[in-house]
Amino acid sequence: MADRISAEPLPPKAKRSRSKFTKSRGACLTCNTGRICEYHNPQDEAIVLSQNHAQNRVTILPGLGSTRSSKEHRYFDQFRRTTMYGLMGVNNDSEFWRRMILQLSEAYPAVLHAVIAISALHEHLSRPSAATERVYLQQYNKSIRYIRSLESHDKIQVTLACCIIFVCLENAQGNHERALEHLENGLRVYNVWALQDVRPAVKQAQENILEIFTRFDVQATSFWDSRKPLLVPNNNSNEPECGDRFPSLHAASIAQQYYELRVFYVLTAVSPKTSRHERPANFEAMFPHRTKLLHSFNIGMLNWKRAFDGLCHADAHKWNASEIHRSLLLKLHYQSLSLVVDLRANSRVETDLLPASETQRFQAIIDISRSVVLHAASVYNDEFLTADGGVIAPLYFIAMSAPNHHLYEQAIELLKMVKKKEGFWQASAVLKVAEKVAERRREGTGDHLHGGVLQLAELADVKFRTELFPENEELTEREPGLACRLESGRGSEDSGLAGSGFVQEIAKEVGMPTVSFEEIMFGDDVSWEALS
Repeated sequence: MADRISAEPLPPKAKRSRSKFTKSRGACLTCNTGRICEYHNPQDEAIVLSQNHAQNRVTILPGLGSTRSSKEHRYFDQFRRTTMYGLMGVNNDSEFWRRMILQLSEAYPAVLHAVIAISALHEHLSRPSAATERVYLQQYNKSIRYIRSLESHDKIQVTLACCIIFVCLENAQGNHERALEHLENGLRVYNVWALQDVRPAVKQAQENILEIFTRFDVQATSFWDSRKPLLVPNNNSNEPECGDRFPSLHAASIAQQYYELRVFYVLTAVSPKTSRHERPANFEAMFPHRTKLLHSFNIGMLNWKRAFDGLCHADAHKWNASEIHRSLLLKLHYQSLSLVVDLRANSRVETDLLPASETQRFQAIIDISRSVVLHAASVYNDEFLTADGGVIAPLYFIAMSAPNHHLYEQAIELLKMVKKKEGFWQASAVLKVAEKVAERRREGTGDHLHGGVLQLAELADVKFRTELFPENEELTEREPGLACRLESGRGSEDSGLAGSGFVQEIAKEVGMPTVSFEEIMFGDDVSWEALS
């Protein structure tokens, strides 16, 4: 039955009231008119937009609730009550997490088994047992099998939703390279999907997924340092009109993502093989167009700050604890990104003395990070994963870039207070790297140590696993390697959606062009179009 359900997303939710239900049929009149009620429905039916019906019509088909085992019911319920909120972090108005993933779970077995897998993993990480291990491995396997059997018109949206869950699942275990494989295959599919002419309802689904993928792409780029984002900035996408005040924290977050992605895209368009202290003093002057773009983004980010300050001034007095937490993170990410742009756009070598104002900016990032961690101490003591941004990346930036020990030692002390995993960032591993670099600096042998945490991991004897459980090599149902190899029989080179030919299969069906992300060396005639 699931194979006949469209991959199209749902129209906006409608409020449900008892008066809208008929006595005879028990059906929702709101749904019958083509509007979608809030997620849970007493008939346990999947409500999805049908590809074969008019744009605003819906088809109500039997949901998957009746086919779940009691154990699957329990884990799905745990996902929507607990795990889902941990994953969304402070992004609690995300349409993807609050509505879309739940409705897709009701309609598609691939998504259902993916969310059950991460729910079981959540339980396993807090209370390890052979039983929970087996559940999440089996569910991971089932999800991948169903993805491979999807009909063509279902594939893209369902695959990308599962891809997001798989990235979270692997990152939660510290399997960052495996997570990156899932992410980059998903990003390539998304880039092509975004070029297609789709109806408004599908466009909304694209935007919901894009919000999550943009966060992941930026996280992965900051984590790997020299990696280039794979999301292609859209020339047709207008710069956010910030005005004097954002209408909401969510609007501020979306506008901030616009600048984050483009700044990282420009910074990594040229990937120098040397650290900053080894570059010539005129390094940035050698790439005038990049510097020009960075300065223009800085102006845009100043407009962002004005609108964000206006929102805080108008609404901060009525924010709850979660909204205060989110506002602090937005402020932290603005300060960090702004400082990164200024340091890279202005020609300077490592031995130059920073002006007092820039030293104060390093301290401001530390102070905001401290406020975040202390404000939400219980959140940061939870060792599970959030898919949202956080404090680990800014603190690592301070630990690697601060000009004196007083600053980077403060960052290290704050990292000790963070237990939560933030996407690709894991505080315990980052802390070991930062402490080792600080130790080498005190000894006078660490001035050359810069770069992403993976580049410096060996120095601190930090190991990042690249497989689900690399010690298991047999291909049996109970061992995790099977989930990563998609039952392909090709051996260890096939992992998740990567290497399985699945992305290539989708590419053929949707007419995906060859997308090249080669190193871009700037010349005198390079413009933003060359980057995008």
